[in-house]
Amino acid sequence: MAVRILTTLAGNRAFADRNGLCFRYAALPDDSGASALDFSVESMSAVHEVGRQGALTGTGWR
Repeated sequence: MAVRILTTLAGNRAFADRNGLCFRYAALPDDSGASALDFSVESMSAVHEVGRQGALTGTGWR
């Protein structure tokens, strides 16, 4: 699945470049233990907490 996601991101980036569009994406840190593809309450709570901590510490954006 990871390869398919990376391929899709690369295709979207190429489309944006060809059409003069700005390309941005969001990603979870590898060590977060959260999954953006698991929609259970527990997983979404973990994703929320990663985002909350990133916002509080200023590390959420690069």
